[in-house]
Amino acid sequence: MIVINENNIEALLEKFFDGNTTNAEDRALEKFFCSGNNVPERYKCYCDMFGWYASGMDSKKLPSASSQPKHVFFRTKTARWWSSVAALIALAAAIAWLSTWQSHTDNTLLYADNYIVRDGHTITGMPEIKADIDASVMDGDCLEHEIDMGIRMLNDKLNEE
Repeated sequence: MIVINENNIEALLEKFFDGNTTNAEDRALEKFFCSGNNVPERYKCYCDMFGWYASGMDSKKLPSASSQPKHVFFRTKTARWWSSVAALIALAAAIAWLSTWQSHTDNTLLYADNYIVRDGHTITGMPEIKADIDASVMDGDCLEHEIDMGIRMLNDKLNEE
């Protein structure tokens, strides 16, 4: 048996309006709202609706438009608006961060913790080691190109045979 109180009523109503309640939860909501005794003031607007459900949805007992809840739509609409604002702020922050990251074309941040050892001395200043880093990168590119050419030559020889 499901017991409804002020701690779980909000979650059950949200689940109900999303169409995710079980039959037992539906019956518990109907019983809670039809009793009318312990229904908090802000949820009294649901009493007619759940009373109608409990009556088998008789068209003669259809709740009036004035008794239908208005704050749920407002709360949902407000929540969607605020979540959209939060998503836009997060997107703007991500774009700003990426643009500042990519603006460092000299790779200062990328090589900030690097160092070289020249003639037994450790050199850590970026201006002093940048030329050595660039030369190492260029050597790596040349080696990669030579390996690619060697692989192509081996493939050509294998295809000839």
